[in-house]
Amino acid sequence: MLDGIFKIFSMLGGLAIFMYGMKIMGDSLEALAGSKMKSMFARVSDNKLKGVGIGMGVTAVIQSSSATTVMLVGFVNIGFLSLKQSAAIIMGSNIGTTITAQLSSLSSIGGVFDITAIMSLLAIVGLVLFMFIKSDSSNHLGLILLGLGMLFIGLDLMSGSMKSFALNPDGSPSTFANFMLSSFSNPLICILAGMLFTAIIQSSSAATGILLVFASANIMTFETAMFMILGTNIGTCVTAMLSSIGTSTNAKRTAVIHLLFNVIGTAIVTIPLLFIGDKAANFFTRISGGNIERAIANFHTVFNILVTLILLPFTNQLVQLATLIVPKRENSNSSKPKRLFYLDERILATPSLAVAQTISEVKNMADMANTNLQKSLKALLTGDLDEVAEMQKAEETIDYLNIEITNYLIKFRGLDISIKDQNMIGSLYHVVTDIERIGDHAENIWKNAARMQKNDIQFSEIAQTELKNVQVILQEMYEETVSAFVYRDRSVLSKLAVNETLVDNAKRQMKIDHIERLNNSECSAEAGAIYLSIASQLERVGDHLANMAYSILSYEDKLSLGDIKAN
Repeated sequence: MLDGIFKIFSMLGGLAIFMYGMKIMGDSLEALAGSKMKSMFARVSDNKLKGVGIGMGVTAVIQSSSATTVMLVGFVNIGFLSLKQSAAIIMGSNIGTTITAQLSSLSSIGGVFDITAIMSLLAIVGLVLFMFIKSDSSNHLGLILLGLGMLFIGLDLMSGSMKSFALNPDGSPSTFANFMLSSFSNPLICILAGMLFTAIIQSSSAATGILLVFASANIMTFETAMFMILGTNIGTCVTAMLSSIGTSTNAKRTAVIHLLFNVIGTAIVTIPLLFIGDKAANFFTRISGGNIERAIANFHTVFNILVTLILLPFTNQLVQLATLIVPKRENSNSSKPKRLFYLDERILATPSLAVAQTISEVKNMADMANTNLQKSLKALLTGDLDEVAEMQKAEETIDYLNIEITNYLIKFRGLDISIKDQNMIGSLYHVVTDIERIGDHAENIWKNAARMQKNDIQFSEIAQTELKNVQVILQEMYEETVSAFVYRDRSVLSKLAVNETLVDNAKRQMKIDHIERLNNSECSAEAGAIYLSIASQLERVGDHLANMAYSILSYEDKLSLGDIKAN
């Protein structure tokens, strides 16, 4: 009795090692891929085959079709991807998730080489890389190898424990083995069991790994495992369905497309298998060299490829069906005047991708502030206030983004991100504040423009020329700031430092010229007060732009930059 309990503990421990190994391997692959994940999604078009390829690639990296679909729900929720694009990626993710089963099945290959022993050695190598080499890339590579080794060690531990349950001491099938073989002989019960088990553990890869263990212990036939795999494909949809709660209409439709694809695909394959299941079992066993674990993994891969080939031409119809199932809501997120354009909490499941999206959101906020600045200066110089209402809405959105982006940055605490990304996230708190202040300065300028129009105040031609010159420099500074902040281009910083000095000098010269014009009675005192106020506002805008650009530098870099500015 006690021996049996210890074997159950051993089985559960093996499952824990297997699932944790799969997690750290996926997380480290994702971290190593870094911002390339963002560029992969950015290349998505209406080309279905490209979408399938991207879905395969992303899921192969993060080792979870559920995580990929959750990301898709987030991307569709913010409008980054369309329903049609997400449908193709979902199909590819189902193929990509079979990589884990293919890797796991390698542990059953016999011969001269002991695969589990080799992978255990790789785990040691990974541990050395992680513990003794201080670089992000080496650490991530080390964790990938460690995770891969843990995956095989966990499988071996589970397999050893399960085999002890399969046989009695005299070599006859155990009561547990007979129970398993008799209870799961009905294909529909197998599909339901696979679906429920995967819904509970929320990982089709882990569920398939357990099926491989059961099959290797001879307490599950290939036919049983085959139908259970069909069920796991439906059960894995639960994660995306749950993540779509509270999202936009299209985001909910994305989760429904995932469910429809897997349910329809399972139905398409199940019906013929009910009649030719034994022939399919013989076929996959034969092409897998008689190895049942390899046969299960191969069936898993062929099934997902086949369903994708069948349903890919009907992507539009899947989208239309999902649209019928989830009708449009009047208060859909996409219609909100103030919203995040690139960020969604679901994307935080992939931290490196969330960092890239955060930079895009901050750039979007900066673009809005810069546009408002340019429009406010145009209103000041021309007296045209037609765009004030539009600028006011944009300013409200900038204030909203300042709060929401800051709240989003807080959620990175505790996530597994590189030191470089940690430093970047830390700097963004100050960057969004700088952008919000630029928006405030733009608001002050258009309010001054309205005051001038109301009181019939005008600047002299010379004063207008001076303002236009500063406007040109600030626009150059903004472009340089974007190059530095978004694209991490340090080469523009010396030019930006020069432009910042030009703005500072321009403000001083504007004050001197204004006093001279005032003494010569060339402008009124009220116009002069507004003029000097705007000169100060523009000088501060230059400071905020410089702060944004310099946020990419380390402390030592900023010291050396101080020498450049001083000269």
